[in-house]
Order: sequence, then C-alpha cells, then structure tokens
Amino acid sequence: MARSPSPTWAPRYSYSDALVNDLCAVAEARARVELFPLPADESLRLRHAAYQRSTRSSTRIEGNPLDDQAMRVAIAAADREGSKAEQEVRNYWRALDQVEEWAQGSNPLSEAWIQELHAVVIVRGRGRRRQRTPFREEEVPVVDTVSRRIEFAPPTPADVGLLMQQLCQWWQASERLPPLIRAGLLSHRFISIHPFPDGNGRCGRLLATASLWRSGYAFRGFLSFEEWFAVSSTTAQDWLRQWQEQGLLEPARPGQRIRTWRLREPWQQWVLGQPLQRE
Repeated sequence: MARSPSPTWAPRYSYSDALVNDLCAVAEARARVELFPLPADESLRLRHAAYQRSTRSSTRIEGNPLDDQAMRVAIAAADREGSKAEQEVRNYWRALDQVEEWAQGSNPLSEAWIQELHAVVIVRGRGRRRQRTPFREEEVPVVDTVSRRIEFAPPTPADVGLLMQQLCQWWQASERLPPLIRAGLLSHRFISIHPFPDGNGRCGRLLATASLWRSGYAFRGFLSFEEWFAVSSTTAQDWLRQWQEQGLLEPARPGQRIRTWRLREPWQQWVLGQPLQRE
C-alpha cells in the first residue's frame, strides 16, 4: 500500500554576501580540482589519504583514542576482532565505501538506506550484521558532560519516522539548491531529529558527504569533509567552556534545554558601546 503524502519540511535560512562569496569560491576550487591533471597512482593516493582523514576526524569527534598509526593498522585489518575503538574505525571506513557506491548511483535518499548506512557505522563483534538499524524507541537527550544539564531534547520517538520521511522527501525535491547548502541542511536536520540511540553524529557527517558527492562535489575524492567538523567542533566547545570559566559568558536563560549564551557584565555594555566598524 502506498504511503499517504506527509507535510513537506521547509527549512528556514538566508544568504549573506559573505556566504555567496564563499559558495562561489568553493565552486571555483571544485572546477580547478576537476580539471587538474594527475597520474592515476597519485589520484588514488590522494583519495586514500582523504578517506583516512575522514575516518580519523569523524571517529575522534566521538572520542576515539587511536593515534594515526593505530588507525591505519585498524583500517588494514580484514577481520572484526580488536577493541571497540578499532572496530569503530573500520566501520566508518566501510561506511564511506557505501556512501561512495550510493553517490555514484541513482537510488533516491530513503529512510531504509539511512538505516542500512547506520547499521554499518555501529556494527560490533563477530555476530551477524544487522541489515538495518530501526529508529529509536526511547528519549535520547543530549546532556552536557560537565554540568549534566540537557543541551538539546530531540523529538519524541513517535515523531521520528514521519520526520525522517519528510527529510528524505525534501532532499529529493531540493536539487536546485546549492550543493553545500543542501548538504548542510540535510546533516543539521538529521542530527536535530537524532533518529538513532547512538551514532547520529557519524551518520550525519556521512550524509553530508553523500549529498555533496551525489551533487558533483566529490572533489575527485580528495576532500575530507569530516576534517572540518573535527577542528570546528572541538574549538568551539573549548572556547565556550573557557570563556564561561573566565566569567565572560553565562547561559542566557537558566535551566534552558537548548543552551544559548550571553556576555556577562560589564563586558556586555562595553561591547555594545563600541563604535560600529565599517569596511
């Protein structure tokens, strides 16, 4: 039986002059990479290195402790033995293979394919692999590791299936969007829904990569999208924690579920009192 149509997800966003300039710069860089002549063996080496950086960066965001050498050994291992950290690395590498295969085809983005991708990301041990990971059936609040306060409360389990259906339908209908905007919205919305008990961050980064590659922004496989996340996420968290400890920031509303910040006095009045700088 065909499913009845569900309401369309309509993301809200806007363009700034700086963002448009950045989109143009990326498009220009993409054209240069696509046209740059390289021997086949060098191209393969660069793609392999980018795969390694993506695997290293995305798993380290989740706290994987392996260094570069241990990570290369884990990737090269053909079996499913080893520590949890080694299996996480191998899983992500194999998930990248699945993303590349999907990006080179024409199958639509679907809830089933996302569940299959997630099953590759989290598989552990020597037991039989699960074909698809079911969507979560429990609440999974995102909690600050220091204060133990709820940073973000995802949708209830009852809403996850419909929200994921709407997200896939939106992606299929959004081909006219700039690929970078499309990939960013897909990843952000997926992580906001938080459809699985675990592995949402890794899966969300893989979806952004999948969207970029399907849209022609694979950069011949030389680009590690996850590498940017690894630098950005860690730096932002460190800055916020440090500024709060120094008395510069405080939560905008005590007890809020989604954390926003404001400058503490007297810094707030000092910043607001500064003359506007124009270029």
